[in-house]
Amino acid sequence: MARHGVAHHAIPLHRQVEKMAARHDIDGIGDEAYWTAGRIGGALYILKDDTFIRISVGGPDKEETKIDKSKALAEKALLRL
Repeated sequence: MARHGVAHHAIPLHRQVEKMAARHDIDGIGDEAYWTAGRIGGALYILKDDTFIRISVGGPDKEETKIDKSKALAEKALLRL
Protein backbone atom coordinates (compact mmCIF):
# COMPACT_ATOMS: atom_id res chain seq x y z
CA MET A 1 0.00 0.00 0.00
CA ALA A 2 1.34 3.43 -0.85
CA ARG A 3 0.73 6.52 1.19
CA HIS A 4 1.87 9.91 -0.09
CA GLY A 5 3.91 8.24 -2.79
CA VAL A 6 5.89 6.01 -0.39
CA ALA A 7 5.54 2.24 -0.72
CA HIS A 8 4.98 0.38 2.53
CA HIS A 9 5.97 -3.26 2.52
CA ALA A 10 3.98 -5.80 4.46
CA ILE A 11 5.71 -7.29 7.49
CA PRO A 12 5.77 -11.11 7.26
CA LEU A 13 3.19 -12.76 9.50
CA HIS A 14 5.73 -14.55 11.68
CA ARG A 15 7.50 -11.23 12.35
CA GLN A 16 4.17 -9.62 13.34
CA VAL A 17 3.52 -12.49 15.74
CA GLU A 18 6.93 -12.11 17.34
CA LYS A 19 6.14 -8.49 18.10
CA MET A 20 2.63 -9.23 19.44
CA ALA A 21 3.24 -12.01 21.93
CA ALA A 22 5.87 -14.16 23.55
CA ARG A 23 6.69 -17.16 21.45
CA HIS A 24 7.25 -20.66 22.84
CA ASP A 25 9.04 -23.18 20.64
CA ILE A 26 7.16 -26.44 20.19
CA ASP A 27 9.09 -29.63 19.45
CA GLY A 28 8.01 -32.65 17.48
CA ILE A 29 6.02 -31.10 14.65
CA GLY A 30 7.07 -29.71 11.29
CA ASP A 31 10.51 -28.27 10.63
CA GLU A 32 9.85 -25.52 13.14
CA ALA A 33 6.85 -24.71 15.31
CA TYR A 34 5.94 -22.22 17.98
CA TRP A 35 2.98 -21.23 20.14
CA THR A 36 1.79 -17.76 20.97
CA ALA A 37 -0.88 -17.03 23.57
CA GLY A 38 -3.22 -14.09 23.76
CA ARG A 39 -6.02 -12.96 26.03
CA ILE A 40 -8.67 -15.04 24.30
CA GLY A 41 -6.78 -18.00 22.91
CA GLY A 42 -3.59 -18.95 21.22
CA ALA A 43 -2.10 -20.02 17.92
CA LEU A 44 0.31 -22.69 16.80
CA TYR A 45 2.53 -21.73 13.85
CA ILE A 46 4.15 -24.58 11.94
CA LEU A 47 6.72 -24.41 9.15
CA LYS A 48 7.06 -27.54 7.02
CA ASP A 49 9.26 -27.31 3.93
CA ASP A 50 8.00 -24.12 2.26
CA THR A 51 4.52 -24.13 3.84
CA PHE A 52 3.55 -22.07 6.88
CA ILE A 53 0.39 -23.12 8.78
CA ARG A 54 -1.40 -21.28 11.58
CA ILE A 55 -3.87 -23.07 13.82
CA SER A 56 -5.76 -20.86 16.25
CA VAL A 57 -7.85 -22.04 19.18
CA GLY A 58 -9.81 -20.35 21.92
CA GLY A 59 -12.05 -21.33 24.78
CA PRO A 60 -11.73 -22.07 28.47
CA ASP A 61 -9.17 -24.90 28.22
CA LYS A 62 -5.75 -24.59 29.84
CA GLU A 63 -2.93 -23.52 27.54
CA GLU A 64 -1.37 -27.00 27.56
CA THR A 65 -4.67 -28.50 26.34
CA LYS A 66 -4.95 -25.89 23.60
CA ILE A 67 -1.41 -26.69 22.45
CA ASP A 68 -2.15 -30.43 22.41
CA LYS A 69 -5.36 -29.90 20.41
CA SER A 70 -3.55 -27.60 17.97
CA LYS A 71 -0.73 -30.10 17.49
CA ALA A 72 -3.23 -32.88 16.73
CA LEU A 73 -4.92 -30.69 14.09
CA ALA A 74 -1.58 -29.65 12.64
CA GLU A 75 -0.42 -33.25 12.30
CA LYS A 76 -3.56 -34.03 10.26
CA ALA A 77 -3.05 -30.95 8.11
CA LEU A 78 0.62 -31.77 7.46
CA LEU A 79 -0.35 -35.24 6.22
CA ARG A 80 -2.40 -33.58 3.48
CA LEU A 81 0.46 -31.47 2.09
